[in-house]
Amino acid sequence: MELEELKSLIRKGKIGAITLDTSVFDAQGLRLESGLIKQLEQFRDSSTKVIISEIVKEEVLSHITEKTKNAQRELEKSLKQAKDYWQLENREIENIKKLVFDRRDAQEITLERFSKFIDTTSLEVIEAQNYLIVSDLIQKYFQAKPPFSESGKKKSEFPDAIALKG
Repeated sequence: MELEELKSLIRKGKIGAITLDTSVFDAQGLRLESGLIKQLEQFRDSSTKVIISEIVKEEVLSHITEKTKNAQRELEKSLKQAKDYWQLENREIENIKKLVFDRRDAQEITLERFSKFIDTTSLEVIEAQNYLIVSDLIQKYFQAKPPFSESGKKKSEFPDAIALKG
């Protein structure tokens, strides 16, 4: 389907929902406040819903938290170098850290950003427990029916997930 055709269907109300996979968020650099992801705001007051599964939500939160932690580590590393080469005092470094991090951790920042993203897009998170019949999933696993296979990565992840959940 071409982009213009898709836009036309959305305008005509023929598409009731849009969903994204984690790979889309990753491809957009996990930037919720800019680029293509920000453009989801246009559906806030429209008949087209923006939805994601709880799995995608948790993966995105995990990826953003990791990137946020990495950014903090890199900044602290750079500040250490700045102290040495710019001859900054410890209190100056601490003031910069306080200004940037404001005693909040990466998970807090991530949850704030994602909460704001939900508000600005009217994003709906679909919880699996409301739609998943575990016994059906178990049968598909043992019968090697999609989304499972007889071998490979998909085969080995499922039992661990069930065991941990149980």
